[in-house]
Amino acid sequence: MRNPNNIQVITEGNSAPSRVYKISNVPEYDYEDYNLYDHKQFKKYIDDIERNCRFSFEYNRWVYFLRENMNMNSCSIYQMVSNRETFKIKIHLHHDPLTLFDICMAVYKRRAAAKEDISIDAVCNEVMYQHYMMRVGIIPLSETVHELVHNGFGFIPTYAVFGKYWEFVDLYSEWIDEQTKDTLSMIEEKSKTYNMDEWKELLSTSLIYLDTSNAFDQVPLEDVQKSMRERINEL
Repeated sequence: MRNPNNIQVITEGNSAPSRVYKISNVPEYDYEDYNLYDHKQFKKYIDDIERNCRFSFEYNRWVYFLRENMNMNSCSIYQMVSNRETFKIKIHLHHDPLTLFDICMAVYKRRAAAKEDISIDAVCNEVMYQHYMMRVGIIPLSETVHELVHNGFGFIPTYAVFGKYWEFVDLYSEWIDEQTKDTLSMIEEKSKTYNMDEWKELLSTSLIYLDTSNAFDQVPLEDVQKSMRERINEL
């Protein structure tokens, strides 16, 4: 028998009948997960690419290689902070001066301009290829230092990162936002004179003294009573 959707159902067997479905006309697949013309959905699309990269098998193996072979188990700012002995100490691999979001965006734009596959898996594959070619800047940071950087309280000079990020910039220059390029130029300029010892000053312990000698002066009782009577009369 046939149903309205052009699916033929064939029943086979007597003791234990089974069904075989034959589709005579497969409809064209036209469903899109994201509306890339919508700002919010496009942002979610890039965020999902970034997330898929971070949780991919390829990214996991890349991080493992760096930790085992490039001494990325210790914080670059405070070398004594390491997770070699215990994973209770968090050492994050931070992308700099281009963020992972910047990289994903540039790869997407190149693929879209070339009319190539822009599915999340396809974009992730190209992003991870650039990671494996070490065309990204990466630096290990302790959890505290990493949080300070993301909140704008710390600066990472370009000479402190591992990786040839400038090769990525050369390859994808046409598809990197002008604002991102301007930020990169400022980072590179500041890096020429930046002293990493400023980090130690940022997190150094300092004492703050409060002068409380006049903080608890007593007000005469008569003045309090007078003020209260005046306020009662006003009411």
